[in-house]
Amino acid sequence: MGTLDDEREHVGRCRAGLRRMLEGARDNVIVGETVAGDRYSAERLGWHLKSLAKELSEEPDGPPFFGRLDFGPGSAEHAGRSYHIGRRHITGEHGGPPVVIDWRAPVSRAFYRAGARDPQGVDVRRRFGWSGDTLTGFEDERLSRGEEGESRILAAEIERPRVGPMRDIVATIQPEQDDLVRAELDTTICVQGAPGTGKTAVGLHRAAYLLYAHRRRLERAGVLVLGPNRAFLGYVSAVLPALGEVDVEQTTLESLLATVAVTAVDDEAAAVVKHTPGWRWCCAGPCTGGSANRSSPSRCRTAPTAGAWTRTNCAASWTTPGASPSRTPWAANASGRGWSRPSAARPRPAGRRPARPGCAGSAAA
Repeated sequence: MGTLDDEREHVGRCRAGLRRMLEGARDNVIVGETVAGDRYSAERLGWHLKSLAKELSEEPDGPPFFGRLDFGPGSAEHAGRSYHIGRRHITGEHGGPPVVIDWRAPVSRAFYRAGARDPQGVDVRRRFGWSGDTLTGFEDERLSRGEEGESRILAAEIERPRVGPMRDIVATIQPEQDDLVRAELDTTICVQGAPGTGKTAVGLHRAAYLLYAHRRRLERAGVLVLGPNRAFLGYVSAVLPALGEVDVEQTTLESLLATVAVTAVDDEAAAVVKHTPGWRWCCAGPCTGGSANRSSPSRCRTAPTAGAWTRTNCAASWTTPGASPSRTPWAANASGRGWSRPSAARPRPAGRRPARPGCAGSAAA
């Protein structure tokens, strides 16, 4: 199995392997400019080689591996072989066997799935403990003998305080999470759970896995990560680069939709179901004889600092503080998109209109 000193020597081989890979990628960029047969091939080859060099140059510092699998004689494909499992593949010297296997490779799945009841051909599973870039220890589980206890290294990694940006969970993926991460490309996954249960982490690791398993197809179509706001994207932005995926675009839904022209308008029922952000009816009572107020939406930058949308006897108007409210009903625009008051310089957002007469209660959008 090897001692701690043996494993530390392997760390040195991994570091050397990464340096060789980076130097080789940079050399290939130079050579690739002269070997392509035509302009298109040259551009495609150059893009691929430069992307690889960029990926390796931006490889974050950290442990080169977090686990090891030693297969027993009963394994059909890997009998007697040992593999170190890490965040990325690291090639061996002079075309030798890799010194680290990517966590997404098929053989790596046994690291997450094997157990005492189903060793999957694994004799020993080893987990490594690190302090920064320094290997400090390891734990062995002899699965072929039915030994599978609680790992202190695993527990410490899971319970490590969350400080700074989100980090990857490749060393602590659980079997049920692995099922979601490695589901087929044509399977749509919806992950639900309480805050802090790993929903976002599973989604990002699934994106990394699919890029590994279906790289050509997804590189053509592209992969997009959508977040609710820029602060959230800043929090999760380091996960995919740490897993070797540096070309995934990340943006917010608002930014994405801002590039698309509006070509249709929702009716009232659809707008309520979609919960259009920024608008809310606050009905104080039945429309007839009552009133309904709507706060000025913050997203409308031309709105007065204070004021309210008011409806009296189901006629809508904009009320400016200190002015008497107008009772001009809203009418459809000539274009048929949205609603506006003929005498007002303030347009009403497309797709929303006053509630129908007779409404009561409240409906939030």
